[in-house]
Amino acid sequence: MYSRFVVICIILNCLVINILAQKKDKYRASEIGFKNDNDVYLFVGQDRYYTNGLQVFYRRLLNPLTPDRKIVLTFEIGQSIYNPQSAYIRNVNRIDRPFAGWLYAGGYGQMMLRPHSFVKLGGQYGVLGPDSRAEAVQKWYHRTFGFDAPVGWQYQIPNATGYTIRTQSMYALDKAHKILLNTSLSMGNVFQNLTMATMFRWGKVAHLSESVVADNRVFGLGQAPPLELFFFIQPSLHFTFLDATMQGGANNAPFEFAREPRIWGLGTSLGLMRAGKRWSFQLAYFFRTLENRQMKWTSYGTTGLSFRF
Repeated sequence: MYSRFVVICIILNCLVINILAQKKDKYRASEIGFKNDNDVYLFVGQDRYYTNGLQVFYRRLLNPLTPDRKIVLTFEIGQSIYNPQSAYIRNVNRIDRPFAGWLYAGGYGQMMLRPHSFVKLGGQYGVLGPDSRAEAVQKWYHRTFGFDAPVGWQYQIPNATGYTIRTQSMYALDKAHKILLNTSLSMGNVFQNLTMATMFRWGKVAHLSESVVADNRVFGLGQAPPLELFFFIQPSLHFTFLDATMQGGANNAPFEFAREPRIWGLGTSLGLMRAGKRWSFQLAYFFRTLENRQMKWTSYGTTGLSFRF
């Protein structure tokens, strides 16, 4: 009798383990990843303006059993590094944009409003200036990869603390979700700007509720999104009212090398995105017209990789 009971328990245990394994295989509610922006990806020997940005994030689907109204929470830490027209400034007359760093932590919540639209709201809090450690990171990077040591960081913006509140919405203009209207607004004492863009996608795409372009690849039971592999181009219109990485922090005295941003500008991003059940990858390039009257046009490349579990 006892041996029969043990056999039944073992069989039931194996069935439970198998069911859980199957559920786990169909359940990807968490995601970790990174994104890196750098003008080295242009392969033209450029080292200017927004020269490097690194962002690491963790994303979680809060309601895995309610696919119609997905709610996703994201936490991130990151650093952005800015140069004048060169990382080697020996004459202050060449400072068309100050050296600057922005080190931050942030969080965002997003929710699908309808099958064809979503809204995201969150913010960042961090430090500008020497406390951002941008100088140390850039010098380490140049030393590690055999580039000349940067010169001119003594002219960087002073220390300041800052915050930015940001909202973003995305809306599909067609039934196939290949034409997307993307709008974002930032307010705070670091960035105050408005961006309006239209994205065109070619290839195998998913709807916004499941798409990598909307940070919606996390999913619950029975919700596995389809494979995505597409090219995109996104022309954009930018309005900038405050950029503390260019003007200095709001809690500082006037900064000698501060530059006033140009109110409006045009931009374009283009690239490739691929997303499967577990992995997502992106490669993109961004180009923008003058950000102030002294600067040249801005350009850099972006790579990103994420894993769901």
